[in-house]
Amino acid sequence: MHTCLNNKDIHFYNDNHFHEPQPDRAASKLVMTNMKDRACVTSEKPRTIINECLTQLLVHAALYLSSNKNLTQLINRTRRAINDFGTDGKDRQQITIKDKYKYTSGETDENRIIILGTSDNLDLLSKEDAWYVDGTFNISPDTFTQVFTVNVIINNKNLPLVFALLPNKQKVSYSRVFECLVSNVSNKPKYIMSDFEKGITSCVKEIFKGTNVGGCYFHLASNLWKKVVNNGSRKVFRKEEVFRKFFNYLKVIPFIPIRDMIFVFNQLRKAAPNDIIFLYDYFENNYIGGLVNESSRTRSVPLFPIATWNVHERVIRDLPRSNNSLEAWHRSLAQDLSSHPNVNKCIKHFLREQHATEIAIEQLKSGYVFERLKWEIKRYEAIKMLYESYERKNYQIVLDNLVAILKS
Repeated sequence: MHTCLNNKDIHFYNDNHFHEPQPDRAASKLVMTNMKDRACVTSEKPRTIINECLTQLLVHAALYLSSNKNLTQLINRTRRAINDFGTDGKDRQQITIKDKYKYTSGETDENRIIILGTSDNLDLLSKEDAWYVDGTFNISPDTFTQVFTVNVIINNKNLPLVFALLPNKQKVSYSRVFECLVSNVSNKPKYIMSDFEKGITSCVKEIFKGTNVGGCYFHLASNLWKKVVNNGSRKVFRKEEVFRKFFNYLKVIPFIPIRDMIFVFNQLRKAAPNDIIFLYDYFENNYIGGLVNESSRTRSVPLFPIATWNVHERVIRDLPRSNNSLEAWHRSLAQDLSSHPNVNKCIKHFLREQHATEIAIEQLKSGYVFERLKWEIKRYEAIKMLYESYERKNYQIVLDNLVAILKS
């Protein structure tokens, strides 16, 4: 349509340009729109979005679709447009946190820490007897070293309640996080579970006086195997049944009651073959404490005291022996987030995790039960039954049964 000088509309009709409908082209455009919509509301990788949305498209309509490279760029452009994460500075002082995400230790702090949580989360922390803490490094922004989280487990559901971006793995940084928590919760936990990182365990002892520190059983078992590998004893492990037997005894000794720990360890060390004594020496020095001298019963303070890694009481109280559920959740975070993301992008993802946590809390309030793995229940019940008939004099039978249970 055109307009002439006297403002009258002049219509032109062209009978030569009628086209038949193109449903395949329309379908491909709809799929691209769905990709953009999905990019706005999920943190899925572009490849996942593309593959999922393409299932909606008939094969012969693919002619009108752009290449995967262009579709990936479309998804990334869409996300940048709605998120506007900005750019990170070259160091922690230059980072600008958007107002909707902000509460940090300050822009003038060269060892800046960013902690995220809610008042409801802190109230829930105050009510829980056991906290689970751990750090993950792959999803940490480049200007920080790790993402450190504080979680609780309620009715088998792992709930992340506090997120912190830390500049390093130093004790002072863990102290600042824990001191912040102490000043914002009404009750201290009875237990704090972590891996065997000295900076974390020493901070917990100093700041949460009276709280029991629990090391992750999985990490302890992993450390024993690493020692075997580093000693060049992998082949011996495969070939020698006696070597494997005494290795497994050391793996399950954390299930023995604390009062009998040193007795059982001494009996095992006396009976152990020479080619595994190096492992028992390592365990004694780091987890039990070596004898001050041969004529004395006094032992030095180990790097990790018995109470931090013994799991006997945890089994009785139905507390997890390890941080495995927390580490599994960290792995899922890594799948959702790119490696070393922008700070604001990282924080926005934490907000999504917070929303999921709030939904889970409401489900728990309504009586919803998150099922525990059947094999895990079976193991716990078998170990508890073993404890009912436990006597120190039968320690070797108990150890053999523990090895069998944990292998089942």
